[in-house]
Amino acid sequence: MLEGNGLAGLAGKGFTTPLATLHKFQGWADKFLTTPANGIEDVYATGAVTLKGVGSLDTLGLVLSYHDYNAQQITADYGHEWNVSLAAKYKRMNFMLKFADYEQGLPSAGRSTEKVWGQIEFVW
Repeated sequence: MLEGNGLAGLAGKGFTTPLATLHKFQGWADKFLTTPANGIEDVYATGAVTLKGVGSLDTLGLVLSYHDYNAQQITADYGHEWNVSLAAKYKRMNFMLKFADYEQGLPSAGRSTEKVWGQIEFVW
């Protein structure tokens, strides 16, 4: 939970971290990189599994999380979000696919958004 002072439009300000990112903590769609004036309550669940020796892969990992966002000061639904990540390691190569699906709540807290990332790393 991150608090706000509830003064939206009147120099209201939520908790801010100008040199940090909340991508890791409040969903990968990055809809709440700054805290809303009425604060945010993020109720979430995350599950992960990593398997070794799947086919020719060294490791294969899956992460699934769900976030339910609500205002902290007032009764408002900011929406919900699903996040899925699939990561694999093959010898010196790492591969990752990430997906985020945010559905806006009512009153509108931002547009519904879907994002997809792909990443390849070579480790020497």
